[in-house]
Amino acid sequence: SIESLSLPKLTFENVIDASTCFAYQRKVKSISVPKAVFGPKTGDISRLFNFNTELKTLDFPPLTKPNNPQNTTNLTRMVCVFYNCSKLETPIYISNINTSKVNTMYGLFRFGNTLASDNPVEIHGIEDMNVSKVNDFTEMFGVKLKDKTTLDLSRWDVSKGVTFTNMFSSSRIDKFNLTGWNMANARVMDYMFSATMITSTDDIIGLDGLNLTNVRNKIAYDGRNGGGINGLFNTNTYLTRLAPPNSIKNIPNIVSLRDFVSGCNNLRSLDLNGANYGVISDIDRIANDCRSLETIDFTGITFKIKYAQYAFMDCRVLREIKGAVFDFSDLTDIENIRDMFKYCNSLNGVKVKNIPNNNKTKFEQVTGLSSSQYTVVS
Repeated sequence: SIESLSLPKLTFENVIDASTCFAYQRKVKSISVPKAVFGPKTGDISRLFNFNTELKTLDFPPLTKPNNPQNTTNLTRMVCVFYNCSKLETPIYISNINTSKVNTMYGLFRFGNTLASDNPVEIHGIEDMNVSKVNDFTEMFGVKLKDKTTLDLSRWDVSKGVTFTNMFSSSRIDKFNLTGWNMANARVMDYMFSATMITSTDDIIGLDGLNLTNVRNKIAYDGRNGGGINGLFNTNTYLTRLAPPNSIKNIPNIVSLRDFVSGCNNLRSLDLNGANYGVISDIDRIANDCRSLETIDFTGITFKIKYAQYAFMDCRVLREIKGAVFDFSDLTDIENIRDMFKYCNSLNGVKVKNIPNNNKTKFEQVTGLSSSQYTVVS
């Protein structure tokens, strides 16, 4: 029930692990630790202010005092430091922190102030952070920044990065500059750009120059294919046309496109023509609720469907899925394609093969396709 916390004598200079020290104070509105200082013993500041959802003012000199460099030469972990501190009004000076040995920044700037009505947070020094040892960028952002709708990260060295899952998702940012990024070690980037404010992939500057050939799906907890590029552009409501550059289409180990553009309700066309993927088995919700989507081009992609629930559900004006033959020979449970085409009443010319048990009546009942909308091919 604490609403104000003042610790005028507390210092941190000999602290090794400061993680969760002030976390989960759900009613606290102000925290003051005016003598706080980090030193070479500081190794972990993860979740330091995690889930302080009412916090507005913070007096913590290592992070809130300008031009106050900290000797954090052995700091290795900065996970969710400000996670869901959505009401914070005090400027943050991340430039004070030596991050040269930090290996995980999971959720570091996920303030959660992502609604149009939320107040922005002021952060100084993001562009020049040393991220050269970071391997995990999961959910790093999820923020509305003061006086900044373009995030220029072109000076970042992300060459050690392996995991980029949800890195920018839900951020109220119009443009990202990733020019020069070396992502040769990247393995997963699912939902990386979901729910942002981009209008096309041109707003992700440098995307076309990324080497993403080592990105791959991984076996998730439920035995399905997680990671990869699942949900990559999910819920981008400002997207109207999506024709990703070759960097996104030349990823040979991809076998799942689950959630790829689901919720992009202003998207009119999706063009993946010429994509160099593996055999795609999972398209659950790939374009679910894309109510303005008219055309899709999957030319060159091989589909052997295991999962396709709600794949194109509510694509009410979708007319054509070009270049695709949906092969159901690997399907083990017909419920895994439940409502695949539900409410796709404008769609025609769908090509399918190996309908389960050759039972067209059941197939149509489960998927939502009518007999006039598809052709069985060999």
